[in-house]
Amino acid sequence: MRKKKGLFIFVISTLLLISAIFLPGLGRIHAQGDSIAACSVDRGLDIVFVMDSSGSMMKNDLTNVRIQAAKRIMSDLHEYDRAAVIQFNENASNLQSLTNNRYAVNAALDQVVASGGTDMSAGLKEAIHEFSVNGGNNHQIMIILTDGFSINNTESLRLAEEARSRNIRTYTIGLGESSSLPIPFLTNIANKTGGQYFQAVNAVQLTSIFDRIRQIVDELRDPKVPSNWVLTKDLHVTGDLVLQENMKLDANGYNVTVDGDLVLLSCSELRSVSGIVQATNIEQSPGSIINLNNSQLETAHMYKQNGFLRVNGGYEGKEDPEIRIRGPFEQGPSGHLVLGGNVLLANENIVQEGRIEVGKGLIHAKEDVEQKGSFDLQQGILQVDGNLTLAGGPLIDEEFKTNRSLNVNGGVVLVGSENQLKQSTKRGNITQKSGQLYVNHGTVEVFGNYTIKDGWLTMIKGSMDTIVSDYQKGDGDYVHVYRDFSMESPRNHASRPYKYLGKNMDDQGHLTDGVLRVDGKFKQIGDVQFHSQYSDRSQDYKQNFSKTNFNAAGRHKVLLTGKTPISVQGSEFVFNILEVEGRIVDYLPWGNTLKWNRLIERDVSANADLKSLSINDIPVHNFSASTLTYYNHVIQASSIQGPLREIKVDARADDHLNAKVTYMGNYLSDDGTAQIKVLVTAKDGKTTKLYTINVSAGGVSPDTVSSLELNRESLVFMRAGNSFTPERETIGYRVLPTTATNQQVTWSTLNPSVAVVTNGIVIPVDVGTTTIIAKTVEGNFVKTVNVEVRSDHQVVQGVRTLADFVENTDRYNQIMSLYDASQIGIVVPGRYVQGVTFLTSGNMMNGRITTDSTVSRVVAKVNGISLPATSLGIGSNAFLMSRGGIQTGDYVEVIVYNSTGDELESIQTTYPLNYSPQNNIPHGFYSIKRLLDNPSLFDDILDTFAPEQLRFEAH
Repeated sequence: MRKKKGLFIFVISTLLLISAIFLPGLGRIHAQGDSIAACSVDRGLDIVFVMDSSGSMMKNDLTNVRIQAAKRIMSDLHEYDRAAVIQFNENASNLQSLTNNRYAVNAALDQVVASGGTDMSAGLKEAIHEFSVNGGNNHQIMIILTDGFSINNTESLRLAEEARSRNIRTYTIGLGESSSLPIPFLTNIANKTGGQYFQAVNAVQLTSIFDRIRQIVDELRDPKVPSNWVLTKDLHVTGDLVLQENMKLDANGYNVTVDGDLVLLSCSELRSVSGIVQATNIEQSPGSIINLNNSQLETAHMYKQNGFLRVNGGYEGKEDPEIRIRGPFEQGPSGHLVLGGNVLLANENIVQEGRIEVGKGLIHAKEDVEQKGSFDLQQGILQVDGNLTLAGGPLIDEEFKTNRSLNVNGGVVLVGSENQLKQSTKRGNITQKSGQLYVNHGTVEVFGNYTIKDGWLTMIKGSMDTIVSDYQKGDGDYVHVYRDFSMESPRNHASRPYKYLGKNMDDQGHLTDGVLRVDGKFKQIGDVQFHSQYSDRSQDYKQNFSKTNFNAAGRHKVLLTGKTPISVQGSEFVFNILEVEGRIVDYLPWGNTLKWNRLIERDVSANADLKSLSINDIPVHNFSASTLTYYNHVIQASSIQGPLREIKVDARADDHLNAKVTYMGNYLSDDGTAQIKVLVTAKDGKTTKLYTINVSAGGVSPDTVSSLELNRESLVFMRAGNSFTPERETIGYRVLPTTATNQQVTWSTLNPSVAVVTNGIVIPVDVGTTTIIAKTVEGNFVKTVNVEVRSDHQVVQGVRTLADFVENTDRYNQIMSLYDASQIGIVVPGRYVQGVTFLTSGNMMNGRITTDSTVSRVVAKVNGISLPATSLGIGSNAFLMSRGGIQTGDYVEVIVYNSTGDELESIQTTYPLNYSPQNNIPHGFYSIKRLLDNPSLFDDILDTFAPEQLRFEAH
């Protein structure tokens, strides 16, 4: 972000001159909580040489030029500088820890001997360890020299990210021709940490490269003398303002305005008391400090915060936010924000990698937020108008105190808003890619979808019994998902005993208290578990435990209100307390064997109150749920919709998920008045409230037509015999502006053999597709609607299994309405696959699959990976599959096909359990009618077979 503008750039020499001539001295500024001892004037350089000692070095650097070049840097070390030497091949060794004894470092460089292979990750790991154990106040520099391709590059990139988070600057040097070097990889390593990549085609060039690096790092030393600057009036800088290292700027109650960029280098400080700090962009380096005391900070665009920012006290008690960022806010891994109960407003995205402590304050992002670091609300509020992404990485401790989590901590997370519930799902969603959402006595409201692709949802805190119906926000952990909830994480959420290195380290449960409310669909994905005797955390965050990713206990409760089928895969999935609106049968596909510890079916609600009411987008004055009649609600005539002079009514019930709202009289009469009646019927079907609103309209000014709106873009009809479902559909329309005199619209169809239209009413004729065209008489504005008339057999296309049949509620309803229930059903397997037998030899598994003569091809899968299954010969009904490295508990699926390629059936088992058909349930076709008439039979089938194993058929 930093740049030279040439207008008015403050450099350190100018500042020193001004402060020396005009301003009194200023004592050293210290930020409470964040020490800047590392910013001493005696600060030097800590340089760690990471030298490739693989065997190829003997050929590429016969005379050890690299050693002599490194020693040239040692010859220029200052009093407070130190150096260390690490060599690596397949492994790494520390030849000399950080020391200011240059002779010891030179002796260590002479010990670098070339032999073996190349694993740069080993050298990186050893260097980071050296800095963490023996590092001090100095600038941290790493110089890596290598002459070829390395192994474990993914690990090296991860370690580079760790070096970046520790503020270790890395310079990489590649020795050799471009074709023999991984240049993009070495460049990436350097760029991640703010360093630079260099290439030496031959060893001779190493001397000049090491000299160049020495010059670059020498610039980190200056200035050595602190500069103090105290304002005596408002400061206005027309260009950039750069606060150099160790410089202290005290605004002293005055305002600071920078037309360009405000840049704080390492160890610089800015203090503002009862003032305003404004800049186009602000960039804070690690170790820099901004203290706002009853002050305001504002950027016209970006704020890149990689230092410390503390906000003490509100800005003059005004409603304006203490921090206003009109562009994006990017916090680096060294960034630390202490908001102190105040307000930060960002007009664009927030990306957070460091540490944020809100302290009963508010962070409001008008766009998206991505959390990667430690984010602690401390009873504050995080409001995200766009989407929230969680990516904090693995858990570090079982107490959840040092993890890079989003810790709600008694606060509130708001993602989206109620207004977005009527819109698309593109905003208002939480996507958890990794890390932890630690609710911790807090409230999370998600007005879109909450999808956990990886990581943990931790709900373990509560202050009251979750069984009570009035458990709400503030009563303990409370997560409310207004649309769909999907648990797809491979991380274990259950309480599980395991050992690590022989030590008992039982895994803590993550779903033991609080309430998770889901108004849309509830879905759990995953039924795999590898190495069941270990925790996924002890396996370096890589193993899959998805069968236990939703396993609740204690007082945890799930409240479902959407009346949509629950979708579950995990064999160890279990609700603790499951509470549903209505009855559990409203949420289950046939025979679903969900597990719960306690079930609560809610009584039917008698709530018939309105929560909000507006007419033509104007809220009704003094609206109250208990007041039923309102007078003199005035609307503008220009806001009236359509040729029928329709009035727009927005009425939202208090029990909006269940209560029914209908209204009448929403048309303006010739005298410019209307009496609108809104009827609310509670879920019990008995309790009602009738609200009456008397409306009058202002004058009308005629206008010309400017556009046309339709209420839909497509229509679908289903044909069964000579009848259609639905029999007809009406396309709603709106001519704009509504004040236009000519509101007429003409209608036509491109293919009348498929569907015809009259005044917006579409009637299907035959199977096919067509387009309905609407056009205004005045202005010829055109809108279209795509129409498709499907035959009854099309609705079952793509429905292969019982799981497919019940997965989509709309499709299920269409099939049930078009087909005779005696002609559709499922096929119980066992006819074609007659047995699977496992034989083990050493580490090799052989599986013998026996089929009937109809089968011509067999596909076997282990944990989803396909294996070839070879026929044992012509005329044989047996096939053989082989796999090495198979383990107990691996999931095995066998699929068989006929000669034309049609799938006949599939069976599943778990290695090493052999499969044979179930004699208690004969194979064959079972109609839906038969299953509905005999629920116990259906239960027996589903106790034996998963829905994915049962093929769907329509006769």
